[in-house]
Amino acid sequence: MAKQRLSAVDWAFLQTETPSKLAHVAGLWVFKLPKYYRRNFWNEFMQGLRDAGTAHPPFNYRLGGGLDLPSWIEDPGFDIEDHVRFAALPAPGTTDQMLKMVSRIHSKQLDRSKPLWECYLIEGIKGRRVAIYFKVHHALLDGVATMEHLVGSLSASPEAQSSRAFWQPVLKRKAPVIETGLLGRLGKVSAGLVDQIRTVPELSATLAREGLKVLNLAESSAKAPFMAPKTPLGRAITADRKLGVASFLLPRIKKLGRNSGATVNDIVLAMSAGALRDYLTENQSLPARPLTAWVPVSLRSAEENETGNRVTVMMCSLGTDIRDSGERLEVIKSSVSAAKKELSGHSARASDNYTQLLSGLVVLTQTLGVADRLPPAANLVISNVPGPREPRYINGAMLVEQYPLSMLIDGQALNITVTSHDDRLDFGLLSCPNALPDPQRLADGLETELKRLERSFSSAAKSTTSSAAKKKAGKKPSRPGDFGQLVASLGAIPIEALNKLASGGNLSKKAWSELQKSFDRLNQAAQSLQKGASGKGRSKKEGLDGPDPELMNAQAPLWNALMDYYFRLEFAGWESLPEVPSLLIGVHSGGPLTMDAWTVALAWWRHFGEQRSLHGTAHDVLMSAPGLGSYFKRMGTISPSRENIGAAFRKGDDVILWPGGEVDAYRSWDKRDIAVLGGRTGFIRLAIREGVPIVPVATIGGHDTLFVLSEGRGLAKALGLKKRMRSDVAPITLSIPFGVTLHLTPFQHVPLPAKIRTEILEPIHLGADPDLENDNEYVGKVYTEIESVIQAGMTRLARKRKFPVLG
Repeated sequence: MAKQRLSAVDWAFLQTETPSKLAHVAGLWVFKLPKYYRRNFWNEFMQGLRDAGTAHPPFNYRLGGGLDLPSWIEDPGFDIEDHVRFAALPAPGTTDQMLKMVSRIHSKQLDRSKPLWECYLIEGIKGRRVAIYFKVHHALLDGVATMEHLVGSLSASPEAQSSRAFWQPVLKRKAPVIETGLLGRLGKVSAGLVDQIRTVPELSATLAREGLKVLNLAESSAKAPFMAPKTPLGRAITADRKLGVASFLLPRIKKLGRNSGATVNDIVLAMSAGALRDYLTENQSLPARPLTAWVPVSLRSAEENETGNRVTVMMCSLGTDIRDSGERLEVIKSSVSAAKKELSGHSARASDNYTQLLSGLVVLTQTLGVADRLPPAANLVISNVPGPREPRYINGAMLVEQYPLSMLIDGQALNITVTSHDDRLDFGLLSCPNALPDPQRLADGLETELKRLERSFSSAAKSTTSSAAKKKAGKKPSRPGDFGQLVASLGAIPIEALNKLASGGNLSKKAWSELQKSFDRLNQAAQSLQKGASGKGRSKKEGLDGPDPELMNAQAPLWNALMDYYFRLEFAGWESLPEVPSLLIGVHSGGPLTMDAWTVALAWWRHFGEQRSLHGTAHDVLMSAPGLGSYFKRMGTISPSRENIGAAFRKGDDVILWPGGEVDAYRSWDKRDIAVLGGRTGFIRLAIREGVPIVPVATIGGHDTLFVLSEGRGLAKALGLKKRMRSDVAPITLSIPFGVTLHLTPFQHVPLPAKIRTEILEPIHLGADPDLENDNEYVGKVYTEIESVIQAGMTRLARKRKFPVLG
């Protein structure tokens, strides 16, 4: 039986679905019967489907079961009667009655034992109208593909008495059949590995930019996910759905676009923004910060007509903090332009990976049930699905309205989807009534906002409005300076050659030379960044003031949710801390995103607040990076110099170090419960010199957030990484979303939800004689004691683990 594997995004739609979090999309198509129509529309419609014979993929696909890979399989028992139903309103049915009926149907989950779609023919609507409501699971088809199938079933002529069934193929399918057996699957993995690795630098740079925007430290008109303001739309949703609709003439929208220099999509966003601002203002719930919209962008080529989803997303500001409609449109244009600029710099593969990453984060917030406690990924989704440009008919009935219905998730209780046809633009506003009881009221507000925009950009007011609005359109994105050079150097590394070498292959002299040169350029860029930052008057002592309370309190909901629900942190041993300033020593795990280290610092703040400050340390390159370095300093992180650490102790603060460095963070997974301090004893001499006790910290679980398959010591030696990047390892890891790769950057994986257990151990008091700092025998003895104490603590904590990752 032929199979088609689900993508990660498709799988996410299935995983997050519950009876209240429905994951299907739909369309309501309203047709007007010709005058003097006397035939039975329902019978003709059903006969056309029956005459078409067996359904073609994807409409005969159902979910595969058993222990196989997640996949679609063709359903041999497909029956059209299971999917197409008849419904009728008491004549003459009103539009409001039709919308209520469709809202009820849309609130029901699809049957997963059958192909995931249903179709309803609705009769009895006033004005010689009939309607077709069609819903399909988002994992099976996205909105663009669904539209292509349905439009293809319509006729361009009113005289045509029969139409092609929508399940008949429009174009030749290109969906591959998954090879069976282990060798076949491994072949698939090997073939895609190089393509996945090729996007590592590009996607890592994207994630770095998104991370800085989340921290509000990189100025940009483009918006970052999970930073939207709280609104009534951010509630947890129920199963109930309500639909509101509105229609506009497309030439009217285009005329406004010409007058304002805006696209149709810009105006759709502006109309939605104005209606939302009015609605929230009337309900006294308009936030001070502007709402953010998640705007899907199709990645499908003109030839594609497959199952699944090929979309990425733009994050756009709606400018709801601005009163004037014209000025708000200018802000929206600026935000869309910035988002498009970022998107245009991505390959399709990197955009796919970025979307998978965002989908994974949304899945986590939905699965953990914390979406309503965190800043929303976005306040709502606003999508535009192109429809037919010319009139379309079915059995002589003309398509006069088409309203899209999409899906909702916790934290996003409103979706606005727009589609076009025959010089019309139809809006479908789907809401959860517990958050937005009357979406039709919001839909009616679209006309009000459109009139305001038309007045703002009339020929008389156009020049005045534009000049005033551009001043408020937001700051231009700041350029990262030397950090951009670092990212460019990272992107210039010949990944395929590196992957070949990591796999044990041989390189030509030319390829080997280019690989070494690329690492030299990367090292030079890192040194340039470090020198440039120090030359701009930035003091290495920044961060000594301790964590910024404003920042720590603002990000507390996010970090607390991650610690409590994602990593399920268990933290013990507070009573072991001496009252005097101390040097904490521990291991940190999981590659560059050492979540066990982060959770120590964050749990410390949660426990002590401003009463007792703890300073972490970070490499000078990270401390010098624009945005990221500023964030570290606001967290109380300092550069690991003698001067800084000594100053922290003299202030009465504590300091934590992880002596093992990259050797510790990238130790192979089979050493995940081994204490690795790297043989580095400088921290002992530091503690003797400063006269502070050493407090060991044991932790396990952090190394389950990333699977390090190999430390790559031989590869690091061959590449000369010790000289070029001060690293003894070139780790090969298994991670999300990249799979098996050479780990090059901090933003190359999403930490798995491993349970982290941490314990502060009894302090070790050192001799008071300052000459002991130079006593190698004494220092070695203390080192062995500390390593043994940490190892004993890790072993004790590891005994509590029942399963890897799960804890």
